[in-house]
Amino acid sequence: MSNSDLLPYCFFLILTAVIVLSLATLYLNLHFRKRSLFDKVVAVFLVFLVFHSLYVCVVRYAFSEVPFADIAAPFSLFYGPFFYASLLALKKSGNWNVSIVLVHLIPAVIFGLVYIVFLTDLEYFSSYISTYLLILYLGAGIQFIIYALYGFIKFNNSFDTKELKLVTNYAVKIMVIVALIFLSLVFENERTRGDKSYIDGLVIYFLMFLIAAVVFRYHVLTIFKSNDLNDLQTPAKIKKIEIIESGSVVKKKYEKSSISDQEAMVYLARLNKLMESDKLYLDSELTIDSLARKLKITKHHLTQVLTGVLDSNFNKYINNYRVLHASELLRETDGKVSIGDVGTESGFNSRTSFYRVFKAYHGVSPVDFKKSKNDTAAE
Repeated sequence: MSNSDLLPYCFFLILTAVIVLSLATLYLNLHFRKRSLFDKVVAVFLVFLVFHSLYVCVVRYAFSEVPFADIAAPFSLFYGPFFYASLLALKKSGNWNVSIVLVHLIPAVIFGLVYIVFLTDLEYFSSYISTYLLILYLGAGIQFIIYALYGFIKFNNSFDTKELKLVTNYAVKIMVIVALIFLSLVFENERTRGDKSYIDGLVIYFLMFLIAAVVFRYHVLTIFKSNDLNDLQTPAKIKKIEIIESGSVVKKKYEKSSISDQEAMVYLARLNKLMESDKLYLDSELTIDSLARKLKITKHHLTQVLTGVLDSNFNKYINNYRVLHASELLRETDGKVSIGDVGTESGFNSRTSFYRVFKAYHGVSPVDFKKSKNDTAAE
């Protein structure tokens, strides 16, 4: 069997891997991730990725006699707008709305309509296919470059977590590679384009697999890397940081730090006031870096306040607020709000971490906690 005979099997294996990995990521997205705007955009993108892969498989192996049916499909024009929508969702931009995203999808829709027209009468439109492909490849290449540059310049250094930076950097690199492939196809001789485009297609589908792998890795990292359980202030340790029902933190005697006692107390007062007034703990993307910027102090000084004054750390401090907030919601809700939504509204980034942290704090699961409160109220 020659190498050319193996290529169709490579297509099938890669696209099958894309479908399986995308479905696995979609499962994590729907069952273990909070339902933020970014999660919803990613979920739609994963469905699109599965559809793209299935379409290529069906067309290549069930309708192989139809020329250009796979390579002429304008799926490539959808990836840039998805990347743009994801970036806006991550930054929670106030300008984000459906109409803006739909505007970015206009080129893809136009080419999609032209593609459908071509399929209705391939014999009549066969003379226009080469021109169509030339414009499609050129447009896709330019689009990928523009979106990649936009993401790198405007958003690359603005994310607080390394997971988000990882996803953005990989996406930008993949988009640049795909752009170069499409632009190379534009300048190829039409007689030699056939064989090389087959290899280029294989590379592009492999890059689709890499996209699915990066998104999957991001979900796994954000779900399972959490040290919430280990960092939680359990009732046995709560005497270190006394928390009252209002959510305020009682100051502990200052011990060791390179900053003065007076400075530490000022920082702590600002920290408590900011947490109680702005409820920053409700932001699941909150990090010690972003919190330090809010306080207009260095990360080092914030760490000293948390460890030296409160004998705590960032995760313990934030999770105490989150658990108290969730406890209040469970007491007040009438059953119409799900337990998972309570966790999300309290700032936890996944249902799993919420259950584990809450149980470690109260000794019972959120479900049992709510049930016990309802039973007490009924009595």
